[in-house]
Amino acid sequence: MKNRTVIGIICIGVAMLISFVGIPLAARRADATVEIVRTLAAVEKGQPVRADMLETVRVGKSGLPEGVLTDVKDAVGKYASCDMVRGDWVTSSKLTTDAVSAAGALRRLAPGELAVTVAVTSFADGFSGQLTNGDIVSVYVTSSKIRAFSPPALRYLRVITTVTGGGVNRDGAGSDGQGEYELPETIMFAVNPEQAAELFEYAGTASVCCAFVCHGSDPEAASYLEQQRQWFLRSEDTGTVTDTEDAPGAVGGGGVISGAAAIIAGEHTSPLIKESVSP
Repeated sequence: MKNRTVIGIICIGVAMLISFVGIPLAARRADATVEIVRTLAAVEKGQPVRADMLETVRVGKSGLPEGVLTDVKDAVGKYASCDMVRGDWVTSSKLTTDAVSAAGALRRLAPGELAVTVAVTSFADGFSGQLTNGDIVSVYVTSSKIRAFSPPALRYLRVITTVTGGGVNRDGAGSDGQGEYELPETIMFAVNPEQAAELFEYAGTASVCCAFVCHGSDPEAASYLEQQRQWFLRSEDTGTVTDTEDAPGAVGGGGVISGAAAIIAGEHTSPLIKESVSP
């Protein structure tokens, strides 16, 4: 009899504890709210995030995704790592500090910088389809009349993206469901006008291949691009870059671009490249 009484008292105590403590705590937790950041408009992958694209709203704490931002300042100045629709909650996983997407890279082209595409004539020429956005490569040129060489003006180029025959860039490339991927047919580079002209000259008359140097995220990437920039500064000082007038060091007169055509035709050996013409 005493045991039943004790058990009854315990059950009543537990019930009272749940009623007067547990339920109110659960209700308060359910009613708890927090301010979170969400988009006011659609944001494309690679697009820089501005304050006028975002707003803060107060929502319940329960059910929030991991890493959701609570302050607009944490998002402004970063780049969207995926497409976001209007009203999307902004999480840390949807943002990046690097604009490595093709769309982001195109938006960030510096004044005087161009985006050009060069056709890949074979699987190997495009580094077997393994190039990624931001990679640094050296361009090599070869034909039946010359040994392969890397033109000084094209020694270090930044890859914006690779594009398939269907017009899909590296960001959107995916499997066909059977583990097969469409290989790229063109490579898009970020170049200056002189590099663009020389690329087109070589691509139209010879085979253009790429040699991988480093990933864009590697610490040495900026150093390679700076070396290329310094080469142009030195060449401008000696007048060897422009194609508008005969300059010292230009191959066959007429500047680098005219010299490129002469090298491919087998008419000259470039003193800049120091490669001999094959017999």
